[in-house]
Amino acid sequence: EALPTRSVRALNYKEDVSPKCRVCGEHLETAMHIVGGCPGLAGQQYKVRHDNIAKRVHWHLCQKYGIPCAAKWYQHVPSSVCETADRNVTIWYEMRIETDRKVPNNHPDIVVILKKDKMWYIVDPTCPIDENVKKGEEKKESKYIALATEIRRMHHVKTTIVPISIGALGTVPKKLKESFEILGIPDITSGIQVTALIGSASILRGVLGL
Repeated sequence: EALPTRSVRALNYKEDVSPKCRVCGEHLETAMHIVGGCPGLAGQQYKVRHDNIAKRVHWHLCQKYGIPCAAKWYQHVPSSVCETADRNVTIWYEMRIETDRKVPNNHPDIVVILKKDKMWYIVDPTCPIDENVKKGEEKKESKYIALATEIRRMHHVKTTIVPISIGALGTVPKKLKESFEILGIPDITSGIQVTALIGSASILRGVLGL
């Protein structure tokens, strides 16, 4: 809270400025509001940070299954559909899943399809404010229950919902390591913490003009 947000300037330093957010004009402009609670930033800036986290996970999945990808994760450009040479593993990225019965949420970030094992992994990262990392994880788990049910019914497969929740300032839930273990990729907790922090720092600089 040492950053010169409008709430700090108005309430702590007694400057003649409105304490409301300069972007949305609705809430107190605090550092936490800027990095994870402003509706005016949700459409673009938060999405860039979220997409970088998703891209990093996607890159590690490609590495695991031997799918061609860039040498570094930050150079990686996820394809909508990519698969192994034997077509046993397919990875969808930001693909809308068609189902016979309409479900409210059918657009997860990543879906890993293991054809021989008849297993689908529904992977969806989220980057809320730090006090909501556990809620974010639970929300992702419940969000895709209907979709997972439809996938099992239509394709006669097993499904696992894998939430990846990371706080805007790096806080992680206890189950995050388990999510990586389920996917069979390295524990990249520290890596996505850095990714989230870099994204949040960029958002703060952009709003506060630092």
